[in-house]
Amino acid sequence: MESRGESENAERILYNMNPRQLVDVACKAYHQKLVGGEEAASPKEVGLNIYILCHHLAQHNKELAALMKPPSVDGVSGDAALQYYANHTAQIEIVRHDRTMEQIVFPIPEMCEYLTNDTKVRVFHTAERDDQGSKVTASSHLAPDSHFHLFNDLFRLIWAVMLLSAAVAITLPKPSGIRTLIMTVILRLICSAGPQPTL
Repeated sequence: MESRGESENAERILYNMNPRQLVDVACKAYHQKLVGGEEAASPKEVGLNIYILCHHLAQHNKELAALMKPPSVDGVSGDAALQYYANHTAQIEIVRHDRTMEQIVFPIPEMCEYLTNDTKVRVFHTAERDDQGSKVTASSHLAPDSHFHLFNDLFRLIWAVMLLSAAVAITLPKPSGIRTLIMTVILRLICSAGPQPTL
C-alpha cells in the first residue's frame, strides 16, 4: 500500500470493497475465537492488519475515516474492536535522506505494555531528534536489547533456583531435588536457546 501510486491502489481496493465491509471484517476478526494451532495467525492480528490498511485508505476516503471513529455513547466508546486497534497501533513519520517524508502505521506488540517506565524514559531521552524535537533520525540503534530488559529478573531467578537446586542435589541427593535441578536446567535452556532446540 505504501507506494507512489497509493491513491490508485486505494481507489482499486475501495472499488472492490466498500468502507463498511472493511471495518466490519476488522471488527469481526477481533471478536473471533482462535481456531487452529499456535501456527495459525491470531484473528486479532489479522484484524489489526486490516485496521492498518483501513487507516491508510481513510486518508483517501472520508466515509472510511468516519467509520473508523465511531461516536461515543454516554462516555463509552463505540466498538471495543476499534478501540483495541487504535490503542495497539502507532504512526511515525520518517524523513528520508532525500528529505522526503513517509508516514508508517504499525502494530504495537503487546510486549510493549510490560516495558518499565525507566526503559521508556531512557529510549525517549537517548533518541536523536531534529531541531523541533519531533523527528527521530534513525531509531534502529536506540534500544537493541530493550525487549530483553523484561526478562532480566526472570533470568536471575532461574539461575538462582538452578544453583540452589544443584547444591541441594549434590549434598542431599533426593529424587525431588534432582527433579527440581532438571526442571530448572530445562527452563534455563529454554530461556537461552529457545523452546524448539531445547525440547
